[in-house]
Amino acid sequence: MTHPAWQYGFDDGPALAVDPGTGDVYVAFTRSLSVNHATMQWSVSRDHGATWSAPATVSRSLVRPHLASLAVASDGDVYLAGIDAKRGIWVARSTDGARSFGAPVRAAPLVQNPAFGCALSAYSPLPQEDRLCIGPDPTVTVRKGQVDVVFGDGGANGAGDVFLAALTPGLRPLFRTQVNPVDKGKTGQFLPVAAADPSTGRLWACWYDTTYDPRGHRAWFTCSVSRNGRTWSPPERAARVPTAPLDLFAVASQNGLYPALAAAAGTAHPLWPDGRAIPLSIDVFTAALR
Repeated sequence: MTHPAWQYGFDDGPALAVDPGTGDVYVAFTRSLSVNHATMQWSVSRDHGATWSAPATVSRSLVRPHLASLAVASDGDVYLAGIDAKRGIWVARSTDGARSFGAPVRAAPLVQNPAFGCALSAYSPLPQEDRLCIGPDPTVTVRKGQVDVVFGDGGANGAGDVFLAALTPGLRPLFRTQVNPVDKGKTGQFLPVAAADPSTGRLWACWYDTTYDPRGHRAWFTCSVSRNGRTWSPPERAARVPTAPLDLFAVASQNGLYPALAAAAGTAHPLWPDGRAIPLSIDVFTAALR
């Protein structure tokens, strides 16, 4: 689909979305442009992936952008989110089937922002975005009348939490809220993922959570659901068996293995890595949550 932009260039961290109405396929990714510069680009296929448009830069105003996330609205508008060193969490919108994108809009600042150097080594971009940019892991979703970005960040107590930034379809900020219950301890919530159920309009979010271990040495993959993004159901453990957080971060940093989530017909289908089966090893598990 693409060729390196220069001798040692690379394309990394791809995100994919499909317009169910037209069958158009969209991809966004980080592209190395020079020794010390990388940017976010996108491409579109209008023949089910057989051929692709030439990659184009989302915006030259983005500063070291990473962690692309894509979503397609029911009217065909395309939303692209990510992180950068200037804005934190940003979102851009295309109203012409990804022939062009508008200016990125800041959705939320980041307390812990890895964007400036997470995929750089000795000022040379490396194809290690999914291994080194761990942290915010934003997911953009679109529901009727609302665009939501779920992401992780440092909380007031220094531990990780999961947050949501809501915007109008035109990318006017609406509100920000914490998804996981507020706690006074030092529990951690990390590696979030989200999905909107088109049949019910509900938004699901899942993450790893150490709340159930006072020492924070074990984490369970946990999910919650919301009708409006402001209030959330009590978190439910999708995983009955916990995994050490260090093992989870190790597998993400070693091979870029992250959780995923799909939702349809009132049921959420999370898939997540955990270490229950074999000591010091990670497998992928799934569940159906209603």
